[in-house]
Amino acid sequence: MAGFPANATLTFEVSSGEQEIDENGVTRVVTETLTVKAFLNEASSNTSSSVDDYEPIGERHSLFMEGRCLDPKSLPPSLGVGSEAKAVIGGQVGKITGTFSLAAVAQSPFEKVPKALGQKIRGELVVSSQYVGQG
Repeated sequence: MAGFPANATLTFEVSSGEQEIDENGVTRVVTETLTVKAFLNEASSNTSSSVDDYEPIGERHSLFMEGRCLDPKSLPPSLGVGSEAKAVIGGQVGKITGTFSLAAVAQSPFEKVPKALGQKIRGELVVSSQYVGQG
């Protein structure tokens, strides 16, 4: 079975489960970087177009995206609705960078589907920059 092509890199900061005390005596949660390779496209009620097919954003500053986690195939339970990641989404003719904020999404009730295809992922991408090149 051919999988989805990875077109996005999402970089989350997740809790390591440990705490440390800084030089001022303040306790803080230790975080680790989690990099997720994903397939994302712009969500639409009628069609799904890949990032390769997007048009310049113009006045829009955010996009609602959906797709699947590819590596790893699922997100840890500590990442829930509202968790944010630095995002780089690129196709053959362009790249978009910004902040991706996770939204709620219904997962398949069949355990083998996310294991085979990857967990569904949805969220809002607040765009910080874009580059549209020649195809």
